[in-house]
Amino acid sequence: MDTNGSAKKQRKWLRRLVLVLIFFGALFGLAMLEPCFRQKLFGPKIKGVPLVAWVEFYGDWNELLEPPPLRNPNFDPDWDKKPKKKVKEVSWYRGLVATTYPEPTSALWNNMALEDRRQILLALADDPRPAVRRAVARDLGTFSAAEMRAKLEKGIKEKPANPFDLWSVPSTPEVERALLRYLDHEDTRLEAVQSLGRLRPPCLQVVPKLVEYMRDNPDVRYAAAGALGAMGSQAPEIRKQVVPLLREDNESVRKVAALALQWMGQAAEDEDGTSAKKRFEELDKRLVAAKTQQIAFDIDARDKHGPISLKGVLILGQGNRMKLVFDGLQMGSKSKVTWLSDGKTMTIQTEIGGKTTKASPPVPILLSYFLASNLGRTSMLSGMNSIGDRNPTMPSKLKPFAFQAVGKEKIGDKEALLIEYKLELPVSGNLMKCKLFLDAKTGLPLKRLVEVSRNGIEVLRNQETYGEWQLNPALSPDVFRNEKE
Repeated sequence: MDTNGSAKKQRKWLRRLVLVLIFFGALFGLAMLEPCFRQKLFGPKIKGVPLVAWVEFYGDWNELLEPPPLRNPNFDPDWDKKPKKKVKEVSWYRGLVATTYPEPTSALWNNMALEDRRQILLALADDPRPAVRRAVARDLGTFSAAEMRAKLEKGIKEKPANPFDLWSVPSTPEVERALLRYLDHEDTRLEAVQSLGRLRPPCLQVVPKLVEYMRDNPDVRYAAAGALGAMGSQAPEIRKQVVPLLREDNESVRKVAALALQWMGQAAEDEDGTSAKKRFEELDKRLVAAKTQQIAFDIDARDKHGPISLKGVLILGQGNRMKLVFDGLQMGSKSKVTWLSDGKTMTIQTEIGGKTTKASPPVPILLSYFLASNLGRTSMLSGMNSIGDRNPTMPSKLKPFAFQAVGKEKIGDKEALLIEYKLELPVSGNLMKCKLFLDAKTGLPLKRLVEVSRNGIEVLRNQETYGEWQLNPALSPDVFRNEKE
């Protein structure tokens, strides 16, 4: 028997087998370089589709859906015209592998479980395409369409006490980290804010940023308010960070802060502000309703014309009756002025440097009402200036805001309650900040500090003290008599 020939034949077949194995091994290795083929065999797969195929489908789909930016404001885009789909070069073996699994579709995506959706979305978190990143930031805070329909049907039947619970989604550390990164980029910030507001439990570390956005970022201000409102319904401690925004100078900021507090199910005011506002409103009502008032005052102020130092007495009665006497320094000159109105006629007598002048202007309409309202809302000096103003601001347009009860202080031998508030003057747009010291016993003003600014620059500083403020005192019948020469 030829053992050598048999051995040679066996070695020959063995070499052939090894070469075949090497060939197919190399072919398999090359195929494994294709992620779709690799994931088809070893995963991860979602609904039988390799993860990488889902990633490519989602990215291309959302890039295709987003319309291009309008470069010309007068350009009228044709939304009915479908955008051209990008042509991708696909290897022959990739196309062959694609025939072995279901094609990713929007229908499959819309019926996918939350965990599977997030696996795809997190894989795309750092995609270079802005449209895809925006879509990821949006969808990280939402359920699929099928899950949303189920939650909505359940909500209609059960009627949850907090409607935000209907749209909330479970939070995970990976989702929070991705959304927090998106906050640092303008192109994804809006969607990230909206998604963070829906996470449960809420991501409390983002609250300071959302408060900052409400104050300084008009583009996401309302989205931040909505997110804080939704989060605050689950975490009451958030309310303490939103309340200070009610005292901001910017009206838009105050509005969204109130909106956020309402969404939290809280009153749109803070405790100190509520007590201060109530005291102020009570004072305003008393001054307007008083039949007569007598006020001794000292004014120490400075405006663009220089210092103002006045001392005088105001006697005010209903029916446009008034007597105002004051002397001191204003407009660089010392003078003594007497305004007298019996409701029908008015005289103004001014004494400067030994010379006396008189004038008889018409009695302003609603003189008593304008003065009484200014005494409560603005200041004695503002009230005096309104007398000679041909178009005075209606008191209804003087709307104080940002009330705060500061505490108690001593004014002379009297205990005073200090409240602070702000007021935007309608005509000039100036901002008035006021500190009002109220007598703890009578509730009437003892002192007032006023700062008026325009675009952050101070234009008036005024300090008024009231030595005696009487409501409804008994007055002599002749106090408002206008003596004719």
